[in-house]
Amino acid sequence: MTRARAALVAVALAAVTLAAALASAARAESSPPPADRQAILDAVRARAPGERALPRRLRVRHLSARGGWAYLRAGEQVRVQGEWQETDGDVAALLRRAPLERPAWAVVELWTLGDEHRRPFAAFARRVRARERSESIPAGVLPADLLAP
Repeated sequence: MTRARAALVAVALAAVTLAAALASAARAESSPPPADRQAILDAVRARAPGERALPRRLRVRHLSARGGWAYLRAGEQVRVQGEWQETDGDVAALLRRAPLERPAWAVVELWTLGDEHRRPFAAFARRVRARERSESIPAGVLPADLLAP
């Protein structure tokens, strides 16, 4: 291997390592602490429709929080005969922290797959993008795919 090629490989490897470190830092910076994570999940569970007769939980696909705002995308699971099973209960929510109130996190925008026929995801995304502009939601809270029109 020539020196030039070895240098090119070293630069490429350093760039990949730096990109991975930056991505990891960004995820860690926008991940809520465990107490906030639980409060966010509790707030969404309380508002999201679903089968109340069975034990249920949310399987988090995306959760970020920063500057008093949080965004969650999750799928519902129910426990049937001792096994957790996926449902079609997908949910997306934008939440705002209310430090002097209980519960500490309040759902301000909510979308559920079960309600798609009345309140489509596209309309939810438009409302969230409008809030992002008008209420100065910090960068890193909303996923990039939600911000694309």
